[in-house]
Amino acid sequence: SAFGEGSPEEPMRDIQDGIDAAEEGDTVLVLPGTYNRNDDQNLTFNYNGDNNQPKHIVLISRGGPDSTIIDCEGSESAFLIDSFTDTTLQIIGFKIINGWSQFPWMGSAISIVFSGNNGESQAAFKNCIIEDGDGYGPAISIIGGTGIFRDCVIRNNRHESSDGPGPGSRIQGGGFDVQTLNYCCPEVRTPAKLFLDRCKVVGNYIDYTGSETNCMPRGAGIFVLESSVARIKNTLIADNYFTGSGTCGSGTAGLDAENAEITLINTTITGNQGYGNSSAAPGLMASNFYEDDDTKTI
Repeated sequence: SAFGEGSPEEPMRDIQDGIDAAEEGDTVLVLPGTYNRNDDQNLTFNYNGDNNQPKHIVLISRGGPDSTIIDCEGSESAFLIDSFTDTTLQIIGFKIINGWSQFPWMGSAISIVFSGNNGESQAAFKNCIIEDGDGYGPAISIIGGTGIFRDCVIRNNRHESSDGPGPGSRIQGGGFDVQTLNYCCPEVRTPAKLFLDRCKVVGNYIDYTGSETNCMPRGAGIFVLESSVARIKNTLIADNYFTGSGTCGSGTAGLDAENAEITLINTTITGNQGYGNSSAAPGLMASNFYEDDDTKTI
């Protein structure tokens, strides 16, 4: 029913309606189906009003990701986490397809970003599939926030770029882009944090179609930058790659970390592929360019 009151007998039609009707600590159960309306996209978790207070709920599908699909239709994103939530906000059992990133800082499927009013935003995703995203950013963007991903698959997402960024800019992250907010200023610096457990990051790619020679694609699977943290265990990072004109310099295609802190436990990195003319390692790179910020790989 388009105007259901939210019971099993009269479910609501749109996911955002269910989120808005929920109270702190509630569980919103989503029935099997494909959700592709405006209120099934760009989903947010906060109480309406001037204070933009976070709403901590569990959003869970009844049938799991094979039967519960958020289709962004190649024009929108699925989740915007920006209201100072913590990791008691949980999203469980969805397939997110056809996301679109309008800007390099935006995830085609998910953005977890620092809340300008309050501070760090956080969320936990479990048993989700994120695939076939496109646009000018990664599938998942974490900027000054925390993202936990457990039993998730991130696959076949494209980060597109042409000459728009200009010489010297970099194209960062196909699957994940994890970045510190305000790296310049230690007193307000907010590192991003990524936690992966039992996940697959596979077949994501950066597609550069321009002609610049110094655009430097980095981390078709995962890119982590500037004091940010990635804790990765029991995970496969495989077959991520760069494609397109190949005129750029090239970073590492699998997991590329710059001035960041990386922990890898029981994790396999294999089959990732940079441009053929690149001297960079295709699978894993951890580099440090600053004396006051060590890159740590454990």
